[in-house]
Amino acid sequence: MENTRLNIGDAERYWSGFWGASVPMDSTNTILEEFRTHCEKRLGEKNTQIREITEDDIRRSLVGKPNFSAPDPDGINSYWWKKFKATHVHLARIVNMILRDPTQIPDWLCEGRTILIYKKGDTVAPQNYRPITCLNSICKIFTSIVRELIIIDVDPVCSETTEQRGARSGLEGVRTC
Repeated sequence: MENTRLNIGDAERYWSGFWGASVPMDSTNTILEEFRTHCEKRLGEKNTQIREITEDDIRRSLVGKPNFSAPDPDGINSYWWKKFKATHVHLARIVNMILRDPTQIPDWLCEGRTILIYKKGDTVAPQNYRPITCLNSICKIFTSIVRELIIIDVDPVCSETTEQRGARSGLEGVRTC
């Protein structure tokens, strides 16, 4: 009988080339320096102090998150973070602690559970699967808040640069140009 199941070892070998090694950011990249200069010209001297995250920020970060998507490694769906409002003050405190000192980010915060979704073709070929990683809900809450903080600062710059319209909230690339 012919084997029609994906071999986990083959899948790990195939996909390890994509996610197996960390690549450090090149901070000498001239494009990053040009963007920093552009931002400084547009924004001038700005207070770099990050504002305090509140319970309302936590609530806003949960809006629109699916209640019962695939379970995360921590097993806590967004539904429970939404319903247990007493946790919001503690989540805000933890987010503020991490924003003040990024070395406080626990290793488990952004852990994920990756599953392979079959696309088409030979079922034993790893390239015929698409990886999906389920992250902890608390990581999604944290990154949602950080995204909003970044958008507040970057949106004035992006509104002036047509090349970066994809970074602007509410726009969908060329369809809304």
